[in-house]
Amino acid sequence: MEMYADKDSRGGVLEPEGTVEIKFRKKDLVKTMRRVDPIYMSLAERLGTPELNPSECKELETKLKEREEFLLPIYHQVAVQFADLHDTPGRMQEKGVITDILDWQTSRQFFYWRLRRLLLEDTVKSKISAANSELTDGQIQAMLRRWFVEAEGAVKRVWEEM
Repeated sequence: MEMYADKDSRGGVLEPEGTVEIKFRKKDLVKTMRRVDPIYMSLAERLGTPELNPSECKELETKLKEREEFLLPIYHQVAVQFADLHDTPGRMQEKGVITDILDWQTSRQFFYWRLRRLLLEDTVKSKISAANSELTDGQIQAMLRRWFVEAEGAVKRVWEEM
C-alpha cells in the first residue's frame, strides 16, 4: 500500500492541543521549567536550603508560584508547536509513514501516471511469469528494475518515482 500526503496536510489523529493535553501536562511543564529556566531553578534551589526562616520560605514560594504562572502559557505554547511538528508531511515521510509528498494541484496527474505505470508493470510481470513460471514476484521485480537501470542509467530515484 502506498500513502501520500499534500505538502500542507497534517497526519495526526489529535490536534496538537489535544496531544499536549495528554502527553505534556502541567506537571511536565513545571519539570521543564525547573530544568530550563535559570530564575525558576535558582528560586527552587534557594527554597530547598534548610536555614530559611518561615517568612523567607513563604516569600520564595510566592515568587516561585508567580514565575510558574508567568511561564506556564509560554511553555504550553512551545509544547503545542513541538507536538504540531510531529504531524508534518516531511516528518511522516522521514518516518516511512507516507511514500511521498504531493502538491494538491498536480495530484490527479501524478496518480494517473502512477496507476498507469503500475498497470503496465503488472502486465509485463504476467507476461514474464507466463514465459517462466519458476520466477517469483520479487525476482521479476528485480529483473524489471535491472532492465530499467540498464536502459535509463543508474538513477535509483527515477525508478521509485515512476
